[in-house]
Amino acid sequence: MPGLYVGANAILDRRQRYDLPFEHYWQSESEVPPVAVRSYQMVQSFVGQPVNGIGIDQDITYIDDEAGVPQWLQPA
Repeated sequence: MPGLYVGANAILDRRQRYDLPFEHYWQSESEVPPVAVRSYQMVQSFVGQPVNGIGIDQDITYIDDEAGVPQWLQPA
């Protein structure tokens, strides 16, 4: 089930993204416009302290405004 990662310099506006055939949206750490109707199911944020010497981002999941949730793959 595909989703859309919305990163910096996204060229589509909130309505254009919603009109695409996606139900799952992931917001990058950068400042991006909201998704019309649904909202983001996963939001990336900056973690100031490196973990084991490596800079990471934190991803937080949410139930969107249409009661959608991120989908996780299960191994076969």
